[in-house]
Amino acid sequence: MRQCPSKRKKSFSLWRFERKARSNLHLRVLPMRNDWLSFDDDPPLRRNWHGLLRRWLFSGALPENNHKKNLHREEIRYNQIMIPSQIKNMVLVEDNEILVVNKPANLPVLPDGWKPDAPYLVKLLLESYPDLMVVHRLDKVTSGVMVFARTADAHRVLNQQFEQHTTEKTYHAICVGNPKWDEHTARHKLRLNVGHSHRTVIDNGQGKPAETSIKVLKRFNGYSLLEAMPATGRTHQIRVHAYALGFPLLGDILYSAPKTGLIDRPALHARSLTINHPESGELLTFTALYPDDFRKALEKIRTGQL
Repeated sequence: MRQCPSKRKKSFSLWRFERKARSNLHLRVLPMRNDWLSFDDDPPLRRNWHGLLRRWLFSGALPENNHKKNLHREEIRYNQIMIPSQIKNMVLVEDNEILVVNKPANLPVLPDGWKPDAPYLVKLLLESYPDLMVVHRLDKVTSGVMVFARTADAHRVLNQQFEQHTTEKTYHAICVGNPKWDEHTARHKLRLNVGHSHRTVIDNGQGKPAETSIKVLKRFNGYSLLEAMPATGRTHQIRVHAYALGFPLLGDILYSAPKTGLIDRPALHARSLTINHPESGELLTFTALYPDDFRKALEKIRTGQL
């Protein structure tokens, strides 16, 4: 495909500037950090990237100016390793077999393939819990309760519970609009990782079966608080099913929700998780409180401060 002249000109300008930095100024050109500059998501950065790059090359770091507000908030918040006290604040329950945490939003569970150097939850937890083993995941933008295994036997037993769907997962979400129904079960088949945006789409022909039970907990003016219980665990399942029903989650721009200043991510929180303890077999339910952004968005909606 032929590239537009403006894009060719920008690429050539970048090459000339790097060569000048190497030959004449004897500066080491730092590698481009995609997690520092996000051109696609931040139009102001895309327009002013030449100036940012020049200041970056000369100073060796991003400048402390107004452009910093355009960076992803999760990169600013987690650009340093959490100290043990912060990790402890995430922990809900721990014993010799399991660790249960309240995962923050905008932090991936495992390394991000597009940003391998970015922090992720397991890496932060391993510093205090070196025996940790992953059993299940939450999306990067989703907050809420997660369980990890601490022994090989616990890992095996918990994996069986998730594979056999004997666990019970409950999510709370804020959606745009007011459904006419009080309870509904969505059974749209889903096909994963479609297109450049890596969306999950409805595909009744080639998609995999997916089921989500949804209940309206509270209704507000133009918004609703939902309880969602997925019977399967497809990527973005709750988000896509809500969108398919005509009620996208607040802040979920990827799935056609209108832009909002109430929250800067999809308003989805893993509220509770029920498992059988891998050693004793006792039925346990763990509940995670709403994070600040979810709680504040819900309060503004409830009081009409939109």
